Amino acid sequence: MEDKLKKLIEKAISALKSGRIVAFPTDTVYGIGADFQNESAIKKVFNVKERESDKPLTLLLPDSEELHRFVKTIPKAAQRLIETFWPGPLTLVFKASGRVPPYLMGPDSTVGIRVCSNEIARALIRGFGSPLATTSANVSGEEPLRSGSDVSSKMGERIDYVLPGFCGFAPSSTVLNLSRFPPAVERKGAISPLLLGRIMRRKVRLCENVFFKILLVCTGNACRSPIAEGLLRKMIPPDLSKKFMVASAGTAALAGGKPTKFAIDAANELGANITGLVCKELSPEIITGADLILCMEQSQRDRVADMVPDAWEKTDLLKGYGKEGLPKYEREVEDPIGLQLEAYRRVAREIQSSLTGVVSELTRWLLP
Repeated sequence: MEDKLKKLIEKAISALKSGRIVAFPTDTVYGIGADFQNESAIKKVFNVKERESDKPLTLLLPDSEELHRFVKTIPKAAQRLIETFWPGPLTLVFKASGRVPPYLMGPDSTVGIRVCSNEIARALIRGFGSPLATTSANVSGEEPLRSGSDVSSKMGERIDYVLPGFCGFAPSSTVLNLSRFPPAVERKGAISPLLLGRIMRRKVRLCENVFFKILLVCTGNACRSPIAEGLLRKMIPPDLSKKFMVASAGTAALAGGKPTKFAIDAANELGANITGLVCKELSPEIITGADLILCMEQSQRDRVADMVPDAWEKTDLLKGYGKEGLPKYEREVEDPIGLQLEAYRRVAREIQSSLTGVVSELTRWLLP
């Protein structure tokens, strides 16, 4: 770390020790924080944020070794998550220990805790010698800020000291409440609820305003992916249908077009009506909004990663989903464009068979 940055961090530490508020970069968005033991500083954070008092702040630790001081118990499932994702964009909610002040506790005496991977943030906390009570650097309801210059220009008069930096365009941290059974995803973020369930080896509940978005991708969004979209909507169990959002797009789609007649006919024969679907071109925004992306060919998976590199982990081939050992030719769904109806029927049956495994995996780990 450069000497100039070290001096700036020292100034931020002095500000924290004086009961002031500091803004700093994290591995998700810019954050603001204060000494968690200073109630007046915490009240100032709420005022700066214009945040409702019933929405507690998150305790940011320098490393996971500090966790036991602030929580009553650390379940085995939590330990698996910590070993996998900390430091990183995952906030875990626990039953709070007596070391956590009442003004930092949420409902049922809980506390949200995170260890972020940004070295500036970690150096700040280590240098301060105590965890920080933190939240995102923005007024409640507005878009989070991602650079020190943005924080200075938009909130500079409210915040005492702003460390320079840039956070990129990563999503916010995922918030998982481990004090509830089953564990509940209270906010979606960088880590998929499906992946959390797999790592913990137990089902995860999606809270009221949390939805799981599945994106099917082919080339033109006129044959394979709309068939998959229609079939998947039909195959999702009724109790999960309100929690799962299904969409499709194409890497070279003619936006505003319609599925081909043969695609409509093949899907209809399997009970899926796709006549109302409209072709969409794949975009970074569509990719970022999805929790699971299933492609028909490897070239489309590569295109997703080219557009949004961080999306690689949540992207797979539909036929190869959960079957990494299959050779490439067995993991791709052939493009039927230009062929006769029978080819579309064969493709639709392939897609339906592959989606059966997808639905099984989703229902194995996710609860409404």
